[in-house]
Amino acid sequence: MYRRYKFIVIPCIAVLFISIFSGFGTNSESANVRHLIEQRTDILQQAYYGELSFEKAQNQLQKIETQPLLGEDITALKDADPCQLDLVQKMEMKSIERKMHLFHYQSFEVNLKWYMKGLCEDYISQGDYFIVLKTVDGEAKLSEFEPILTDYEGN
Repeated sequence: MYRRYKFIVIPCIAVLFISIFSGFGTNSESANVRHLIEQRTDILQQAYYGELSFEKAQNQLQKIETQPLLGEDITALKDADPCQLDLVQKMEMKSIERKMHLFHYQSFEVNLKWYMKGLCEDYISQGDYFIVLKTVDGEAKLSEFEPILTDYEGN
């Protein structure tokens, strides 16, 4: 009887423990995603406006990004015309949903609200993004950052 008791009680305790503590990882994930996006935005913006040299920007991006996003951002820095870029004043993460966790990769669908300063006026832009984090040497890095295009005409 005692053996059967262990086979019932131990799994029940495990289920209870998992159900109670399952939500705690989500906040740290969303904070990590938010932090990485904010760092990336700051680095790119400082580099575009000449506050950060290309080499320093590249080194800082390597700390928070991995391929293919790192290559895309470095190419964008080389080809960018700062006169045509608007200034990000603030960013808000409205929602985040983890889509997948497989080996060293985690993917998220994130809704971001950007407060922008344009040449003529300030404006707000909001959209959904597909974000992939890759764990490298125990540290999460941005691997993909793509807008999710929606078809508003229903086609």
